[in-house]
Amino acid sequence: MKRVVNRVLIVFSVILVATSVSCKKKCDLGEDATSGEIKTAVSVFSESGYITASMSPDEYLINGNSNYADNFKISKDKGITKTAVDYTEYNILCYPMTVNCFAQFDRNVLIDDENGIIKYTIKVKDCGKCEEQRYIENFVAIRAVPDSYTVTYDVDIQTVD
Repeated sequence: MKRVVNRVLIVFSVILVATSVSCKKKCDLGEDATSGEIKTAVSVFSESGYITASMSPDEYLINGNSNYADNFKISKDKGITKTAVDYTEYNILCYPMTVNCFAQFDRNVLIDDENGIIKYTIKVKDCGKCEEQRYIENFVAIRAVPDSYTVTYDVDIQTVD
């Protein structure tokens, strides 16, 4: 009887180890992060996917005067309810990019009111073991700023194996 129990435990252990190894993620990249002046309680939704593909880089700051202003909604409950953007309170930043299917994002926005400059930093850890690509628009909400502000982008993509 002991032999049967031992064999069952050995078989169970081998199955457990085999499934835990085969189900392991391709890369351990950690969680996404946001910092700086990004309104983390506000989620941004475009009314159509790939909207940034039709934008020029000087249109990546969306305010009430933007040609794309009416194409966005925001949510303060992770998308359960969506409302029109109040552009007197919020602006939207975006920066489209294509990354591999497993990627981690660290987004940061700094607003320099004295010089009228917004710096949007995006650091990406990209899993090199993943061959599928995905298009990311990197929408974030920030406080409303004057139309005259200039946006600079600092983008760093690191491939991790």
